Amino acid sequence: EEAFHLSRLKQFDEAIVRLESLLKDEPTNIDAISYLASIYTETWRDDWFYIPDEQERLIAAYESAHLLKKAIETYFKAYRLDQNHYSAGINALLLLSVLDHLAQQNSKDSETDVEEKGLRQQLLMLQGAVQFSLESAVTRDATDAQAFMALGDFAVCTAQDPKQVTRAYKKALTLLWNNKFVLKCTLYQLAQLKLLLFRPEYVQAAISVLQAELTRLEHQEQVVAVPLDREPPQVILFSGHMIDSPNRPQPRFPAAMEGEAKQKIEEVLDKLNPAANSLAIAPGIACGGDILFIESCLQRNMKIEVFLPFEPAKFIQDSVSFVDGDWVERYYKIQNHPDVTINLQPERLGQVPEGENAYERNNRWALYSTLMYGIERVRLIVLWNGKGGDAPGGTGDMVQQVRQLGGIVEHIDTTKFDYWKTKSEEKSLVTV
Repeated sequence: EEAFHLSRLKQFDEAIVRLESLLKDEPTNIDAISYLASIYTETWRDDWFYIPDEQERLIAAYESAHLLKKAIETYFKAYRLDQNHYSAGINALLLLSVLDHLAQQNSKDSETDVEEKGLRQQLLMLQGAVQFSLESAVTRDATDAQAFMALGDFAVCTAQDPKQVTRAYKKALTLLWNNKFVLKCTLYQLAQLKLLLFRPEYVQAAISVLQAELTRLEHQEQVVAVPLDREPPQVILFSGHMIDSPNRPQPRFPAAMEGEAKQKIEEVLDKLNPAANSLAIAPGIACGGDILFIESCLQRNMKIEVFLPFEPAKFIQDSVSFVDGDWVERYYKIQNHPDVTINLQPERLGQVPEGENAYERNNRWALYSTLMYGIERVRLIVLWNGKGGDAPGGTGDMVQQVRQLGGIVEHIDTTKFDYWKTKSEEKSLVTV
């Protein structure tokens, strides 16, 4: 999941590192291998997709073919592990067909790259294998809409008549019902093929039938839908200090500062004025900043997404119950609130890789999940002393990333609280 968020944010290199690390522990994880292949494909696509000149675009796509080959090889790897995993097979076939097309468009003499020639020799073999996989899938389950859609993709690559493409997709649409997501994904893929001038008549036949279905569905929605903005207008991410443990040598957030911290958080939320359908995100429910922020958001009828690095019992022990007061009771009120969704890192991301810190990983997870809504909606509130020393993924790193992306940061500087002035005055009086 972390790799998914990274790739959506165009942080491809980091997403690849995450997946390769996972595959060291789970070398036969077909879903991870296939997703890695899709990232290689997206990386290759970004090298040419936005080039307006047709000829320059084709040249750029071919010149970055090393990424395309990497994607093909990775899909091959997944398909070899399980030939019932037909999506990996059809993707390998499609990309291999594109590579063959680009090589023919760009070759200037009869000599072709040996590696590309070797890959193209696999085309006929792969066509037969994928066709068998797909036909077996629809024989096993005559309602498998995804397999029938893949047969449409197969026809785009192999059909001898564009009408075969139309028939294949129309058959799939009888089973697909109202799945706009699949339609849009397939149309997105076909748009890429169209830009590369890959089998134009066949690609256009596919686009025509699928676009007509998508237009029909969208028209139906316009007729019956009640206007509703489902996306939150603001997404407010919080990061901040916990209450100091009793044995903390240098005070940072003493318990006596709770009231002032709550007031400062309320003031920032009043300034941002989030609507009731805005979303709040917190990387924990720790005593101190997290709980104060979440309680304030719930008073405003906001929905809350919480990301926890551990199971609740361990999290409470490490981050809530070590100080006196009613923090544990407040934790459970938040956890059991109907407007709060709890996401557990072990369930969603798996075990922490060796050498990583669960808290740093959790902060990155919360940050990437927030950024998925678009930086223009994001507001980061930090209850923070502004001091360095944060490891990657800490509060300082959050602030830096959001600012680099052009986001808005509301810094509640705990070093400027009245509490410290009062303490200083008390110390002066004692000295006198």
